[in-house]
Amino acid sequence: MFYDLFIPAERGAEKTLSMLARLGYSCAAASCTVTGKIPQDVGLLAKGIDVDVAPDVRATLAATGKSFTVLKRITVELSDTKECYHLNGNTPGMKEFDIVAVNPTTEKLWAQCCVQSRTAKKCYSHPVHCDRCTHAICKLRCC
Repeated sequence: MFYDLFIPAERGAEKTLSMLARLGYSCAAASCTVTGKIPQDVGLLAKGIDVDVAPDVRATLAATGKSFTVLKRITVELSDTKECYHLNGNTPGMKEFDIVAVNPTTEKLWAQCCVQSRTAKKCYSHPVHCDRCTHAICKLRCC
C-alpha cells in the first residue's frame, strides 16, 4: 500500500490525485494550511476541500476492484500556546478533518504538543532536534 498524506488542496489537486490512483496508491490526503489563529469556523475549510480523482479514474478503479480514499487534512502552523486548546476537539470544525497535523514553531510549543499527544492523536512536525525528549511520538519525529 502506498499513501501520500500531503497533497495541497488547490487547483490541480484532482490531476495529482488521479495520477496517484493510477500509480497504485490506495490513499491520499488533500491538505489545507492555517497559519496564526485558528478560525472558529475552521470546519468551512474542510468543506472547501472537495477534491477527488477524475471520474474516469474512479470508474477504472471500481472495474478493477481497487479503491482509493481521499482524506481531509489540516496543517496548523502553531506559534501561540493558547491555540493548543483548539486542537483537542474544543473547536467543533476540527472534527471535520481526518488528519490534524501540527507544526509548532518553538521548542516550548513542541513540548506542550507532546504532553497533549497522550490524550489526542495528532501528527507533528518537529522544528528542532531534541536528544532529551522521552515521548514516543518525539522519538518518531525527531531529526
